[in-house]
Amino acid sequence: MTLSPEKHLQVAMEHAEEVRGAGIKADPEICEVLSGRVNSELAEDEQELLRRCLLDNADVFALTNSQLGRTNWVEMDIDTGDATPIAVQPYRMARKELDALKAEVERLLKDDIMVKVQDGKGTHFTFSTKMLMVPSAH
Repeated sequence: MTLSPEKHLQVAMEHAEEVRGAGIKADPEICEVLSGRVNSELAEDEQELLRRCLLDNADVFALTNSQLGRTNWVEMDIDTGDATPIAVQPYRMARKELDALKAEVERLLKDDIMVKVQDGKGTHFTFSTKMLMVPSAH
């Protein structure tokens, strides 16, 4: 199912009202981080306007992947049709890189950011691509 940007916005706004109506509060740590990220080169009134906007919507921000969660607002399907699955051999990695990659995949699975996908027969899909580890700037 492909939704237009307008439909995505409509769905998001409808669900935002539900969430706000449920009284979900933003994490105080997120509020502090957002306040600190406002550019000091902006005019005072612009800084305050931006800060207010960020804090009013702080419940939609996350500091870590584990805070992201999932949504059931929209479902997407990837139609592969009758395409033959493509599997590409992975890049060679040093043991340290491979261990880091496995740990990252496990973390993404644990945080429900990524899910294992199976076909209707209970087997894993055979589509795959190469993964490349890129060091973080932080």
